Amino acid sequence: LLPMNPDFPLDLHLYKDIAAISRAVNNKLRQRMLRTLHTKGRLTVTELRIELKIEQSATSTHLKVLREAGFVVAKREGKSVYYSIDYKRINDMQGIFKKLLL
Repeated sequence: LLPMNPDFPLDLHLYKDIAAISRAVNNKLRQRMLRTLHTKGRLTVTELRIELKIEQSATSTHLKVLREAGFVVAKREGKSVYYSIDYKRINDMQGIFKKLLL
């Protein structure tokens, strides 16, 4: 066993955030989704599905993981829901990783 380091942060919420972030980006399709949203801007599920040539249910499932990790936000406009990258959250994520390294 390693000795306890009192300077090492033991923040379970921090580790939970890091796990969700890691899970979200550790998938080739979700990486493609993020690149597409970054390039194209905001898209509906249908537009993203057509762009990536995947099933609607797979698109929705992967968007849910990205939403839960905070990579994307959904905004309803009428009957359509538009997804876009949450750049503020991504900047915050950099802070989360810096905390882990301190």
